[in-house]
Amino acid sequence: MDDVPLLVDVSENIHELDEDVKAVPVTVVTGYLGSGKSTMLQYLAKNSTKKIAVVLNEFGNTSDIEKSLVVRNQENGMDVEEWVELDNGCMCCTAKDAGVAAIEKLIQRNKKSGKPIDHVIIETSGLADPAKIAAMFWLDNALLANVKLDGVVTVVDAKTFCKSFDENKLAGIQVACADVILVNKCDTTSQIEVERVKNIVNGINSAAKVYSTTYGQAKPDQVMGLDAYAQSSSNRFTELTKDHKSDSHGLSTVAIDLCRINSFNIESFERKIQHLLWENELNGSRVVIHRTKGRLQMHKEKQTKIIQAVRDVYEIVNIPYEPNSDFKIIFIGENIKELENELSRFLLDI
Repeated sequence: MDDVPLLVDVSENIHELDEDVKAVPVTVVTGYLGSGKSTMLQYLAKNSTKKIAVVLNEFGNTSDIEKSLVVRNQENGMDVEEWVELDNGCMCCTAKDAGVAAIEKLIQRNKKSGKPIDHVIIETSGLADPAKIAAMFWLDNALLANVKLDGVVTVVDAKTFCKSFDENKLAGIQVACADVILVNKCDTTSQIEVERVKNIVNGINSAAKVYSTTYGQAKPDQVMGLDAYAQSSSNRFTELTKDHKSDSHGLSTVAIDLCRINSFNIESFERKIQHLLWENELNGSRVVIHRTKGRLQMHKEKQTKIIQAVRDVYEIVNIPYEPNSDFKIIFIGENIKELENELSRFLLDI
């Protein structure tokens, strides 16, 4: 039997959730080793009016050090409501139900004690793949009634990111999965280097918002309240800069205009999406799509649909009909820039 997370009892009724508990937003904070995630969280907790629960998702033997750091700052007045440590290291390597249920139980317990939690932040290891963790909180709203995925925030070190990116593709994947990117430690390098890093992260993920920070001093509203996975975020799909190109590892953003589809067949389109996300292949070439966002227009039926995906997990949902909105889909992934024309033909041939 798998070990359960420490400090939170999930031995009973792990799926019995309070129906009247408002879903608490969950933010996944990722970033390569030494990017300044913990410093950013310390600043955030001191400057946010929200009650925040912090969850550590750490590889190796540093969790005791990290835990001590957070607890010590709690004693110094940080408004971090609880600390939860997952016993088996990386959260995505533990039993998903137990990990999610631990956070839900934490939320329930604090509500009953009169100290409700406003926001949960999961600080991942510098070597973690954020897509796997994000998917845990987004898979099934019916099962995860007490929590909802708010967004993925990636912190990058302005001084060392280019070197990390060249040495380990994971640094770029963390950027590809982000809804917000913080280019941190801008005081440790030149403005030219900061702009170079911004160009690289924009080239990888031009659908994310990018902010410059020093000492992790991001404003609370820059990293929380993103609602990046909500249906109401559909208008953000048009916020895309297309004139950036990735210069390494083949990571990039591609936007495909679907307006040329005269008669949109949702079943055929969904089969094509499934092929791309599940088979990681297009006309014999390998593609890996880390993030998908799109708005689909069915004018004959007077329907508008939103598609979102994290790696191979996706959903297509109806929203109120928006006849004058863009009809497009955005992919963020590997080897898609080189195959942009083939990808466009593949999707448009419905």
